[in-house]
Amino acid sequence: MFAILSAQLQGAGRVLAVDQATSRLQQARRLGAEVIDFSREDPVQTLRHLTGGTGPDRIIDAVGIDAESLVRAGVVSPSAVISQIGELQGAIEAYEAFDQRREGWHKVVLDPSAA
Repeated sequence: MFAILSAQLQGAGRVLAVDQATSRLQQARRLGAEVIDFSREDPVQTLRHLTGGTGPDRIIDAVGIDAESLVRAGVVSPSAVISQIGELQGAIEAYEAFDQRREGWHKVVLDPSAA
């Protein structure tokens, strides 16, 4: 969600959020993002359609695996700037460990509205 807020603060004309978790998609929509549920639609085709075939020109990858997939699929603008927040190497194992609630793995949630 911070990626959406950051993009808006930087003056993004449109913010597109790609995810499959209903709660995150709902929150992204509440924050003003257009959402793409990749469990229901092909994000590559949807991004092409929503951007008139040019692809996004700025990408914030907060997970660590999505931007690489979009580049390989040729869906990003040739002059795209990609900011990768998540760590690609080990990302899948880390998410599995958290999802399985293994000892020693913690999720931190920062809520700016609580301040």
